[in-house]
Amino acid sequence: MKPSKYGAPCRDVSLDSVKSWIALIALAACGHAGCDKSAAKKAPEDVKKEWSPKVQAKLEKIAAAAKATTSTSELGAPGDAKLGLDFDHVDAAKHPNAIAVQLDDAQLEPRPKPPTLEQQGAVAWANASEGKAVAPPGPSHPQFTFQNEYSNRVFEAKQLLGIEDSRIASEWEYDQLVNAKYLLVVVPGEVQWPSAEGSTLLPGNVPFRATLVEIDTAKPLGGFESAAHSSSEVTVKYDRDHDLSEAAHHQLEENFLSEYGKAVVQGIQQRWPDAKMPILAWGR
Repeated sequence: MKPSKYGAPCRDVSLDSVKSWIALIALAACGHAGCDKSAAKKAPEDVKKEWSPKVQAKLEKIAAAAKATTSTSELGAPGDAKLGLDFDHVDAAKHPNAIAVQLDDAQLEPRPKPPTLEQQGAVAWANASEGKAVAPPGPSHPQFTFQNEYSNRVFEAKQLLGIEDSRIASEWEYDQLVNAKYLLVVVPGEVQWPSAEGSTLLPGNVPFRATLVEIDTAKPLGGFESAAHSSSEVTVKYDRDHDLSEAAHHQLEENFLSEYGKAVVQGIQQRWPDAKMPILAWGR
């Protein structure tokens, strides 16, 4: 594990070059979000009022479909079906017919929260009082998921309905959810988070199972099993305001989550070679 060099030498920057950078950033942001300056932007309360009934109905179907992806579902053989799967969801111009979600998000309730140090400590004390083995409390990890929240159409829908912390997304994002035909449900196994002892990196790993299901009928359509592993070498970015161990901990976790997302994408492409994927995958 190699820490990167701190900082970079300052240099003079002209006003014209600054303006050019600003223009490029604005163009890139608009291209990624599918900006449409001609479209009148609705007030958040109007978006919520219009889309909540449709999103609620779709989430109920998604929750029912996710329950059909049990461990007994047949995964089938690679290449046994050409469904024209399209997961490309990155902007308003995209009209995917499939979305992906982790099982713990595909419920009509808030996602489980990672235990805090205090909660871990309470469990340790309870185990000690019963004569059980006690593991020292460890650091609290981020939500274990293969995609960030802005790529997770199901999570955004739950935010709209107030199941998760409230946030109003763009209408085209709800439209992608409501019109999706297929759902890929990813179920991770036991998660082994990466860690570091001095300069020695202990990689993280997780097995997972992914099952495709038709949303309206809750009919499983096959899937695959795979595993994700964190990189064997991670570059740590830090500055003088943060401790190196803290920066290393964060970078190890981010790398692991990124590799998990890549493993899901790779599994989809191997199982359904004709599937379309976004260039940015799941935003990680």
